[in-house]
Amino acid sequence: MPSISTRTKKDGSQSFMVRWRGPKTHKAQGLTFVSHSEAETLKRLLDANGRTSPTV
Repeated sequence: MPSISTRTKKDGSQSFMVRWRGPKTHKAQGLTFVSHSEAETLKRLLDANGRTSPTV
């Protein structure tokens, strides 16, 4: 199950990291976004697609 974590940078701005484990390899993967809505979109896509990462 993908998760979103909020990270606060030194300058006070925030970024949002989506983390998940691949269904076949079980390796941890992640992508960082500037906006929460982008992170939420990726989380929903991963949930709908069986945790398979999108082509970046």
